[in-house]
Amino acid sequence: MINITDKKIENKWQKRWEESKIFQPKIKKGQKKYFATVPYPYANSVLHIGHGRAYTTADIFIRYQRLLGKNVLFPMAFHISGTPVLAVSDKIKNGDKKQINQIKDAISDYTTDKKEQEKLIKTFVEPMNIAKYFSKTIQGSLDSIGISIDWSRKFTSGDIKYQKFVEWQFKKLKEKDILIQGKYPILFSPKENNAVGEDDIKDGDTNKVTIQEMTYILFKLKDKNEFIAVATLRPDALFGTTNIWVDENMKLIKVKVNNQVWIVSKKTELKLKYQFDSVKVIEEFFGKELIGKIAITPIIKREIPIANANFIDEEHGTGIVYSSPAGSPHDFIALKEAKKEGRISKKIKVINTVILFDKKNKKINFQESCPAEAKIKKYNISSLTDEKLELAKQELYKEEHYGGVLNENAGKFNGIKIKDAKEKIKKELINEKLGGILYETSRKAKTRNDDTVIVANLKDQWFLDYRNEKVKQKAFKLLDEMSFYPQKLRETQKGYLKWVALRPCARKRGLGTPLPYDKNWVIESLSDSTIYQMLYLIMNKINENNISEKQLTEKFFDFIFLNKYKIEEISKELNIKRKILLEIKEQVEYWKNVDFRYTANAHMSNHLSFMIYHYALIFPEKNWPKNITIGGMLIKNGEKISKSKGNGIPLIRIKERYGVDLYRLYIALASNYESEMDFRDDDIFQLEKRFEKLKSYIKKSLKY
Repeated sequence: MINITDKKIENKWQKRWEESKIFQPKIKKGQKKYFATVPYPYANSVLHIGHGRAYTTADIFIRYQRLLGKNVLFPMAFHISGTPVLAVSDKIKNGDKKQINQIKDAISDYTTDKKEQEKLIKTFVEPMNIAKYFSKTIQGSLDSIGISIDWSRKFTSGDIKYQKFVEWQFKKLKEKDILIQGKYPILFSPKENNAVGEDDIKDGDTNKVTIQEMTYILFKLKDKNEFIAVATLRPDALFGTTNIWVDENMKLIKVKVNNQVWIVSKKTELKLKYQFDSVKVIEEFFGKELIGKIAITPIIKREIPIANANFIDEEHGTGIVYSSPAGSPHDFIALKEAKKEGRISKKIKVINTVILFDKKNKKINFQESCPAEAKIKKYNISSLTDEKLELAKQELYKEEHYGGVLNENAGKFNGIKIKDAKEKIKKELINEKLGGILYETSRKAKTRNDDTVIVANLKDQWFLDYRNEKVKQKAFKLLDEMSFYPQKLRETQKGYLKWVALRPCARKRGLGTPLPYDKNWVIESLSDSTIYQMLYLIMNKINENNISEKQLTEKFFDFIFLNKYKIEEISKELNIKRKILLEIKEQVEYWKNVDFRYTANAHMSNHLSFMIYHYALIFPEKNWPKNITIGGMLIKNGEKISKSKGNGIPLIRIKERYGVDLYRLYIALASNYESEMDFRDDDIFQLEKRFEKLKSYIKKSLKY
């Protein structure tokens, strides 16, 4: 697509920029400064056009600020913390062919000789070699599409000097009583024996995994001191229970949990062991041994049968479920089908436990036996495979939550609103030792090393505690004082700040900064990347003056950022010349704070929330960020970019495939802050014709 003349022009100016160090600004007193940042990329692979959209959009805006006469600082670094880089290294170590082929493809634009590729990949068993290699490719890729970055301030989150800054950050958080230790449910990888976060989970940044709090309920087997354990998000549906569903082909276990014998799916054993203190497997057997037996519902003491069903997810909850068809369209259809197939007695009757009221508090009368049957008829649902079942369920759950009241079938809970009943019933079950809390992941998820993610309730876990109201108010103040684009997302961000409570901040495995208070833990990858923008301001001077990591003490950062201690004291104690300390401090005093922070909406619930909290807690107001701008994602030809689809064009190929100017023009015209951008080759080819016409007009005008 690109012609030789255009390529020469692009190369000429990119070379000129590099030689003149045009993007390495000096302090110019009297000139308005502009400090802009984007998230530093993970150095575990090459960048593709999806990354290019974000960096190009930001760069166009940043270049505009230069045209306005501002002194612009736009630095960049590399993120290697956590398990992404480690996961690649481990798979190569283990001879994972799929991973090795992906790496070969990733390095093919930079290392073309096949023998050299093989030689290089062998060095990737050492994680830092991966980080170093891909840091170089990332820098080259961004330079190739004209991103105007000051590379003189670069670092990686694995550098010891960076880690000294993170140590300082966590010492400040500890002083504020934000860093605490205790027992709390976390996302966990049993194989890696490690807590995991968004960056450790496949698609964890775009498809969030959260922790759900379920209620486990124990149904006693008739004539036995054993309990069928089920887990539910709706303990208020207990009183309408007609039966328990068990898959006859499912492997079950009897397991002793805190001196009670529970029956659960074999595949939930590990989950129980990581959530309860005393768990011991007694025996294994198949579900068919339970079919036809009788269980007793807690609280109301009703006898119910155990019936066969093949629709159960044996990994979710306890792998056994109870059926309450009056309030669940799924359960209603399941019971109807089971009766038809002879898996359960036709004498089993639906037990309605809810009275529904409309928005005017008027009782809703059904011609049907119960609310679930009314929804089934409304949507004409006839089987468990009908897609409309989920719609019917969500609609009914919403109606019950806001307008439902338990009736006389709920015994002493008669008259209690559904929205209030859940906690009251859970408390009763706990008091009777027939229920409690079981944690579950919001979706099935795998780590980057292909281990199943579970919820573990671990002792001695380190957390960042954002629950204190004064702490939250300080974060709200920072948010209120900054500009936020699109403006409509400001309240969404405030909602995330309200929502976040305890954040696990350390892992037992992964790359990164050892926790200063317990070196057996490593600070996790999102917790170590919250205020790193401030390190850009001084890293060039740290490197220029060969300041060692030993000199980067807590006092050093306190002096530079918080104006603590006298310069003579710091100079003498750290053996750093007074002149150098003043130069470093001048960088902070001049650049002061982030004027423009461009990032993706996937970062709002984590990175941006932690960034706002930590700036508000650690730095004086003059150093608080002044802006956050949220950009949409990029898809290609209507599809999400992924390695499996092979549609993630490496950024380094943009120059040859489209030409940098055409690519940047296309991004400028086709993307906006608020929506997803669909990168289509047909559109860029059409734009090329218009672009060539524009260039021809310019050339003609130069003749006159």
